[in-house]
Amino acid sequence: MKKTLIVLALLLSSLLADAQVSDGGLPPSFRLTTQTPQNAPITTHLNKPDWAAYLEKEQSNTSFSAPYLVALFTEAGIRYPESGSFTPLANGDRIWKSDVAISGAPAIGLYFDQFQLPEGVALYLMNGNKKQILGAYNAQNNSEELTFAVEPVQGELVRMELFIPKEVKDSAILFSINKAAVYHRSIEHLKAFISDSLQLIDAIDDQLNGASSTCMINSICPQSTGFDVQRKSTLQVLSPMGNQGVGACTGTMVNTTANSPEDCKRYVLFASHCDGGSGTANAQFAQTLFRFNFEHSVCEGGTAPTSNTLTGATFVARSFCPQNIEEIDGDFLLLELQNEIPAAWDVMLSGWDRNPNIQTTATPPAHFIGFHHPDGDNKKLSTYQSIQSEGLGAPGSHWATLTEEGYVSTGSSGSALFTSTGHLIGIASVAGENTAPPAACKLNAGGNEVYAMDLVAYSKLSRVWDYTTDGNEDSKKLKPWLDPGNTGSMQIGANTSSCTQGNPIIEVESNIDEEVSIYPNPVTNGQLTIQCNLKHESDLQV
Repeated sequence: MKKTLIVLALLLSSLLADAQVSDGGLPPSFRLTTQTPQNAPITTHLNKPDWAAYLEKEQSNTSFSAPYLVALFTEAGIRYPESGSFTPLANGDRIWKSDVAISGAPAIGLYFDQFQLPEGVALYLMNGNKKQILGAYNAQNNSEELTFAVEPVQGELVRMELFIPKEVKDSAILFSINKAAVYHRSIEHLKAFISDSLQLIDAIDDQLNGASSTCMINSICPQSTGFDVQRKSTLQVLSPMGNQGVGACTGTMVNTTANSPEDCKRYVLFASHCDGGSGTANAQFAQTLFRFNFEHSVCEGGTAPTSNTLTGATFVARSFCPQNIEEIDGDFLLLELQNEIPAAWDVMLSGWDRNPNIQTTATPPAHFIGFHHPDGDNKKLSTYQSIQSEGLGAPGSHWATLTEEGYVSTGSSGSALFTSTGHLIGIASVAGENTAPPAACKLNAGGNEVYAMDLVAYSKLSRVWDYTTDGNEDSKKLKPWLDPGNTGSMQIGANTSSCTQGNPIIEVESNIDEEVSIYPNPVTNGQLTIQCNLKHESDLQV
């Protein structure tokens, strides 16, 4: 494996079944009888961004210095109450309706520059045929930044309904949509909400069928056996990229040495280059979408993939990521989710291993593994039999490896490299081709040319743990956050997203030969004695 091959940065890279965190329920208009007069909504027509022109520009960008976009923004200017109409109810409550239309849009996401709903007010969104219903969004979705974003709604029409109790004054509601995102990628889960068979055929030929190489391997396939925790800790990150659009990356939920049900930190770890900048202001992360369980339930075929989405995070720590690939040292970004993850989503917090001297080979059937969202697609996997230390911006900054099964692509950035024991040891930073893939692997299901890369360099967790390249502040390293009690742990196990698994399994940095005695070794009569004299209280896996 040669360092010169590392040449490509992965720069961003049923009813109510797939929805954002909300209180559920049906829009209020669904409960009205035919005798209740309803005013027609006001429809705001927005311009559709030129996706073909963007693709041409993207394909000509051989430096890959731009984020991997899945949607383009268009200006909106939709506000409460002037952009909608009211339907009064008999008891004094009201329903406010407003439609957003973008001709030819495969899916539409909405971005609020003002969002603050009083208690009792509830927002619902639907697609044109009302098969996809999102909401109710309410006061629990308010943030300190007074902003919000909703996941994509299938089709070229978004119907909005705002239920307003009679005691709520209009002046108490902040509701302004300044941007809409027109999605062309990462929306194959929305096929379930298409009713027109001809439209479905067109969608399958387009991006609703997934954009990555046909040689990618679904995350649920047999290669993932024994790695359910790691699969469940992997998520897709959709970041707003200024006024341009939405960029896609992959992240991992990570555990800490101090997590408990009473104090549960829900940290997302991914790559610093994923958001196209180096910012630390919470405002830029308040509209980031975190998509869990975006995956197929079977290895091959089956129905559309599932997904569950959260909005908003706060900044914790990050490295500075230069544009020049050969100058990349650390490449990490750590955020904390603003909201709890519903237990029903079955999300896990991954364990990790920061030891710089780990075993670098795995004997089959054991293997290293990575879960990721290539080209914004549903969750895939790649396996590796060996890794080696490589230097980019600094000696030994990355773990470099060649895929044994599966490939990676743009959008895989930020994903984790797991050992055969399931511990996170690296963050996908750059990639390229070592061996050209077969011609069929360079196409997706729609026949479009895509990348399928087999050479991946992961930013070492051990390198960025107590990172000092960008300064010695806590906000520029991982140690203060993943080991807040300064336990010195080299390795910890996984936890649930509610931290209900109790204290994680911890291996404390020490000379284990002095603390654990095993005899006789080798065993001659079938009887083995293990004596432990640990300096620190901890669980021990033998």
